[in-house]
Amino acid sequence: MGLQVTTTEPQHPPSDPQLRAALRQIGGATVAVLSTTSGLVSMYAVAFALRLLIAPHVAFYRDVFVHINNATRLHDGGIAQLVNFSEPGVIVPVWYQLFSALPGLVSRTPSLLLIKAPIFVADLLLAFVASRIAAERYERTDPRRNRATIAVAAAVLFGPAVLGVGAAWGQIEAIPMVFTALGGLLLVGGATSLRRDAAALAAFACAFAVKPHATFFAPVVLYVLIRRYVLHQVDARHRLLGGVKVAGLAAMGGALWAVSSLPFGVSIGEQFTRYREASGSTSTSANAFNFWGIFGFWRGDSGRGSQYPELSFLWLESRYVGLLLFAAGCAIVLRRLHRSLDGGAHPVTAYLWASATTSMLAFTFLTRMHERFAIYAIVLFAPLATTKPLRRLYVALSVFYLANLWYALAYFNVGVRESNPGIGARDLRFEPWISWAFGDLFVNPTPMKRLWSVVGVVLCVALVSGGKRWLGQPAAEHTSRLS
Repeated sequence: MGLQVTTTEPQHPPSDPQLRAALRQIGGATVAVLSTTSGLVSMYAVAFALRLLIAPHVAFYRDVFVHINNATRLHDGGIAQLVNFSEPGVIVPVWYQLFSALPGLVSRTPSLLLIKAPIFVADLLLAFVASRIAAERYERTDPRRNRATIAVAAAVLFGPAVLGVGAAWGQIEAIPMVFTALGGLLLVGGATSLRRDAAALAAFACAFAVKPHATFFAPVVLYVLIRRYVLHQVDARHRLLGGVKVAGLAAMGGALWAVSSLPFGVSIGEQFTRYREASGSTSTSANAFNFWGIFGFWRGDSGRGSQYPELSFLWLESRYVGLLLFAAGCAIVLRRLHRSLDGGAHPVTAYLWASATTSMLAFTFLTRMHERFAIYAIVLFAPLATTKPLRRLYVALSVFYLANLWYALAYFNVGVRESNPGIGARDLRFEPWISWAFGDLFVNPTPMKRLWSVVGVVLCVALVSGGKRWLGQPAAEHTSRLS
């Protein structure tokens, strides 16, 4: 018998087109499932369960102690004891105190899980509102609308930035962000009406009442109103009337904020005092990886009695340098926004880009920024993260933000763990990775911390410069509420 040789065809991996087709099929099936009511409920339920798993095991304890103390005061003495409490260096808005103290309605000394429960609810609401904003970028008949809605909800629910600042850290940033997102939805979604715009300004006032940092994009809102009521009017009389409407809307929002503390026994004058003094330390960067972090954290931004070594440029205090840089950045953004809308850019996309970018400019260049404050830019950018270039930038911003949280949490929790060994505080000081990432945790600055701060500036510049490219596509068949 002769020797028989059996040959087999070599096995080739699937080609790129085949792989893309398979991924599209998987994605389509996933969207089909999540498009149902049970699918959406399941996604939100999984996100809630994930928060329940994270919450008991990690926290930024300095903030958590503030929440617990607020809850105890609310439980023992009601709102009066809560809002009348004063402590040097701990001056915060009334509404921040109230939301922080909500667990005190249930327990005098709430657990970590109970402290974070209001944040979980706010996260779910934020994901829903952000998904509705994303839907406004597409026509109702566009098949991408449903996919974008689900993708943006998932980006907020499972995004590391939102999970990090809420479920892990324990700060209530999601609560003012719900008002911010709702205001944006009212402002640029749906039919134009003065009543709807007034509701949007009321939502922004609520966000400001909880945390002013949630409204860094106020210049964009002002431009939207001026464009709507003044710039596109046909004659001087209508432009004057439009200006009166804009002034009235702004006054209404400001008045709502001013009187928001009256039900709790805090006068309008005291309300202004609280906000003026709530900026806390007069430092350039409070552990924020931003422009000022390049020169080191905790440098004085003003020459009047600062407890930190002063940082100034020529004759200008650093806080004024920061304001000038922020103002210049806002001028560039508003100019690009104006030109893009005149050229037919999608109004919702343009609004989201401008709002996210001005928020990032504030984090990057204003002084007295904490590590957490970039979250507002990231959440405002989330509804845009449905296309590949923007999705990559969203991921980069989220990773950068998570690194900033990790550094600050480890730095402060080491001290908490040593001074309060009984509470079992985790500092997440994973060696050698944390030393590789930041250098010596307790040396300020280090080359790695400077590098992270440079990364923050680069990401901000990428947001600003990308506007011309991202807003270049006209919004075909879309009725602009900004026009």
